[in-house]
Order: sequence, then structure tokens, then C-alpha cells
Amino acid sequence: VEISLPAGAHELRVLAWDLRGGRRHLSTTPLEAPTTGSKGPSLLGPFFLAAEAGRRQFAPGSLEPGDALALFELDARLAAPDPAPAISRDGSRRFLLLAPGLTGGDPPELRLRLLADDGSAVDRSIPVHRLPDGGHGAARFIGLLEARGLDAGRYRLEARLGEAVSTTDLPVVDPD
Repeated sequence: VEISLPAGAHELRVLAWDLRGGRRHLSTTPLEAPTTGSKGPSLLGPFFLAAEAGRRQFAPGSLEPGDALALFELDARLAAPDPAPAISRDGSRRFLLLAPGLTGGDPPELRLRLLADDGSAVDRSIPVHRLPDGGHGAARFIGLLEARGLDAGRYRLEARLGEAVSTTDLPVVDPD
């Protein structure tokens, strides 16, 4: 299914219904349609990663370039975006950024900011590294957000690559 959305924040809801057993499950995930400039790459994410799906069951390089799972193949494991990301105040979370259209040459600078619920910037260093090109048509960046020292509440991780901007909401919660 292909849909066109205006740039900005949206919410995707998927309903799965087991017709034999009668069970239903509704999953809701935030979705950010990227803002792109007239030239340059687009930016998707940040996608906070859910628990890894396990060791891959395929030969290295066997995934097709258009296979969405290939975009989340990290450290010989499959990873998927967390549909409801949150971070414990004493924890950290890995995230993935995708930049379709980012080609060779001098790429624009990737800038990350953590914003509090009121929109103010939080003083925080957020390490991010570009992953080797896997031939997937999108540059991939992996980062780590540390929550130590943050108060519980809602935050937003903003990523900028040239003129492209993308954000993800992230609640910070008290540890269990």
C-alpha cells in the first residue's frame, strides 16, 4: 500500500484480526513524513529500535536492495523500529536514521537536538555514526541517546540533514 502524506507528524494504526480465534490487536505508531528541500537527501527517523529480532536466517547479502528488513540489519541481527518508544531515566536507547538520496561527495552535516516538551533545547551530546553502505539506496546512521540526568516527561529528538528535518517523540519514564 502506498500513500502520500504532507510533511509533518502523523499516526499509523494497524488492526490485525484473527478470524478463527476472534482475537484482535491494534498497533499504533508515530509516523513522520519528512520535510525535504528542493535539493538534497530526505531524512527518515529517528527510529528507536525495539529488541532485536534474533540472528538472521539468511546468507549474507541475500536480501534484495528494496527489502525493508535490510534497512534494519545491524550487527548480524534484525532490528525493527519500536512502535511506542520510551526510555528509562537511567537507561539508553539506540536509534536509526535513514537518508534516501544521500550520495557521495561532501554530505550535509547531520545535526541532532533533544527538545523538552516546552520546545527548549536540552544540553546533551548525542553520538551518531554512519553505517557502511549496504546498497540499500539510503545512507544509514546509528546513534545512542543516554537518558541519565533527564527528568521524567516527554521529549522530542530532532534530526537535520541539510534542509531535511525529521523528529520522533520519546517519553522518559522512571525506572521500574
